[in-house]
Amino acid sequence: MGQLIFNGLVDGAIIALPATAFTMLFAILRFANFSVGTFMTVGAYLALSLNVLLGAPLWLASLGTMLATATLFWLSDLIVYKPMRDFHSISLLIVSIAVSLVVENIIRLFYGNDVRGFDLALTRPIKMAGLRFTVDQLWILAIAMTVMLAMHILLSYTKLGKAMRATADNFQLAEVRGINTAASSRRPGSSAARSLVFRAFLPASIW
Repeated sequence: MGQLIFNGLVDGAIIALPATAFTMLFAILRFANFSVGTFMTVGAYLALSLNVLLGAPLWLASLGTMLATATLFWLSDLIVYKPMRDFHSISLLIVSIAVSLVVENIIRLFYGNDVRGFDLALTRPIKMAGLRFTVDQLWILAIAMTVMLAMHILLSYTKLGKAMRATADNFQLAEVRGINTAASSRRPGSSAARSLVFRAFLPASIW
């Protein structure tokens, strides 16, 4: 039972970051962008390419993946969603599904459907208190908790975080009260959007 709980915590740590970023994007942009999961897959394959094809260590591949995937997601918002920002949320939701299908098939075109693995050294699991875990799993938990704590501090104690919360709650009221909605609003290049997409695609390389 303890092993199952630990494995669940590791899986939850991977899912938690994009899930909370997805929630914040939904609160600010007012539509459910289902392409977030697909762009996580893009990130996983980019990390695979950097690690296996170019021989980059996983930590370096992770940084490159985070930057590249966040940039691609930002471009998709700029090209696809920004011109439709005033459309109904259902229309944007359907468009996000279409974007997902297009991106998924592009991935299949280049990588196929075969199972692939990273170029990592084999290590023995650590045994402690009846649990078996790896160093990689500990890194996943540590990174996830660190980023979640940083996001809590950002939202609770910084001007940007408070502006994001106010904008998510009521965009018009926040604008009337003089809050800098330009930095936290529906603009894809805003500071809030950048922080959220980076946070969303951090787990892509540890997925």
